[in-house]
Amino acid sequence: MIYSTGFLNIVLFLTLGFFIRKLNLINEKGISFITKVVIYILLPFSALKAFMKTEVSENLLKLALFGLSLSLSELLLILIFLRNKNVSKEEKSIMLVASSSMNTGLFGLPFFETFYGSVGVATALLMDIGNSIYLFMIVYAILSVINEEENKDLVSAIVSGLKAIVTMPYVWGLAIGIMLSTYSITNDQLYNFVSIVASLTSPLILIATGASLTKLSIDLKKTKPVWVTRFIFGILFGYLLINVFCLQGIEKKVAVLFSALPPPFMTVVYADMFKLDVEFASQVVTFGLFLGFIIATLIVNIV
Repeated sequence: MIYSTGFLNIVLFLTLGFFIRKLNLINEKGISFITKVVIYILLPFSALKAFMKTEVSENLLKLALFGLSLSLSELLLILIFLRNKNVSKEEKSIMLVASSSMNTGLFGLPFFETFYGSVGVATALLMDIGNSIYLFMIVYAILSVINEEENKDLVSAIVSGLKAIVTMPYVWGLAIGIMLSTYSITNDQLYNFVSIVASLTSPLILIATGASLTKLSIDLKKTKPVWVTRFIFGILFGYLLINVFCLQGIEKKVAVLFSALPPPFMTVVYADMFKLDVEFASQVVTFGLFLGFIIATLIVNIV
């Protein structure tokens, strides 16, 4: 019954976003605004809430390493797939980002929160530490080095990526939440306020996602390496790493779903930052959201 209600809520919010976009009640700028509100305000509050009254897992380092190891495994695979692929350098860069990193905050959060509660959200956020290190440092460094216009050396690119991680509001929310949990600093009035703000996160994410799903045009033949790496080998690598890191219980369930998350919105951000094909990046991310919803739905019912 809980699962049925959870799926119904997710589908209804996605449908609401879809029709809001179809009725022209929101445009691309509106979707972008919602996304920025989620990234810079709501996600930090969600991270804070997840840890304020949830004990920090003693496997913190192990979970972060799981996320990092998963991304690095997919990076090696997509580099092999794209080695002789007849696509432009710009498209290869976009597919590299989309294939090897996970959309935790702007897609996975509603699923983790609905089906695994605060413990599931906290577990996923710890895994996302490794994914974020990969996405904001390693991927940024790779794109900086291969992009001639940036003209950055590897060390400078890594330092820039580290600065990006340190200044992210989401990371600050995560750090403060872990600190409050570690030292058992709780306040019911503060927790209630944080909970109210955090409760807006999932609905707004789903509405923005539903609005994005009005455009599903994609060249499946060209982008096949993305979907094979992200959704097939991603899950296989996830299962392998679950055994390597000996994850059990709720951590195992979260890890499987984490391994099947779609490409991140940072794919589009990087495309714009490095003057790549933003439209192609948007198509990849949007179609990935569509596939991700189907696969995530199957996983939470099977695992």
